[in-house]
Amino acid sequence: MSQTMRKWVPAYAAALIFLAAAGLMPPAASAARPATLHEQVSQWIEALSAESGYELWKSAAYSISPLGPGTHSWYVTVKNGPAIAGYLIVEATDREAEPYRLVEYGSGPHPLFDSAVLRHGMSKEGIGRYKAVPLYYHPLLAVWHITKPDGAVLYADAMSGETLPIDDKLLGEAVSEAGEPNGVSAAASIETASIETVKDTAIDKPRPAWEVSVRRNASFERYDRMPWLTGSPLAASERHLLPAMLDKRAEIRYTAELYRNTTRFVWAVAGYDQWSDGTTEHTYITLEGEGTRNVLFDLLLSEGEFYR
Repeated sequence: MSQTMRKWVPAYAAALIFLAAAGLMPPAASAARPATLHEQVSQWIEALSAESGYELWKSAAYSISPLGPGTHSWYVTVKNGPAIAGYLIVEATDREAEPYRLVEYGSGPHPLFDSAVLRHGMSKEGIGRYKAVPLYYHPLLAVWHITKPDGAVLYADAMSGETLPIDDKLLGEAVSEAGEPNGVSAAASIETASIETVKDTAIDKPRPAWEVSVRRNASFERYDRMPWLTGSPLAASERHLLPAMLDKRAEIRYTAELYRNTTRFVWAVAGYDQWSDGTTEHTYITLEGEGTRNVLFDLLLSEGEFYR
């Protein structure tokens, strides 16, 4: 090494030490941070707004409300002007790279937990006055907790608004069987709950946005056939083939018996959505019944069965 080079290296090192001490060093490259709750919701809405059936989401606003103390989940109302354009259900996870998970979503003016649909359901029961609180423990365990003026309690389905033949005990058992840790008492009103503040200490850019691919088949009457009475469900080894079956326009039905088999729910499977952010993928199954819901595939596998 030349004399000149030997003098330059210490001088360069000294300059680096000075810059570091003065806080003038350029920041080192870092991994993309997880998105905050609002950033993540915005990304999901933006991705869906580019798809057919979600056109009203392009210029939509949204509000976020917690779905019960201790449940670590949120209800997102999507509005285009004064009109409701859809909804999302979001839950917190323990994964640093993906702190929020989209559990289900749907478009249209009558979302899950629609108070107008509930009023219609209550009117059919002759109930004019009541207090209603939404409870969401699992996509198949989404109900209204109804309290009548005399203190009597009943439950109604979160999508149809129709009353269910269950009580606190049956619901609590179903929640426990589904592996959900929160009891029936973990209820909070969407209308009165405040938005939870999400702490964000990172300063670098959020992780890449999600992209979604939507596949929809023609609607069909879910009760035209009742294969759950005469046939066998898809075997565990076949379930991963469900998207491929839907690509071939197979008519698939999804059904679940809940609350000690007192209530059977049946949906027509109308398609699926495939989400990806480049590293993680999720599949959502489109269920048609009293309204349309897009539900995380993995969660449906634990509570019901698919039939061809």
